[in-house]
Amino acid sequence: GIYPGATNTEILLHGVLNPLLGLFITSIEPEDIADSVVFALRAPGNVQ
Repeated sequence: GIYPGATNTEILLHGVLNPLLGLFITSIEPEDIADSVVFALRAPGNVQ
């Protein structure tokens, strides 16, 4: 789910920087967000 405060802000920022991740912010938990961010950062440029 989405959490208030700094965490929510970080999620929104990641959503802006990575639209694909942004599509999932309403359905995943913080642990999944962290994994998705790591995956997004490691993904090839053509995926972003």
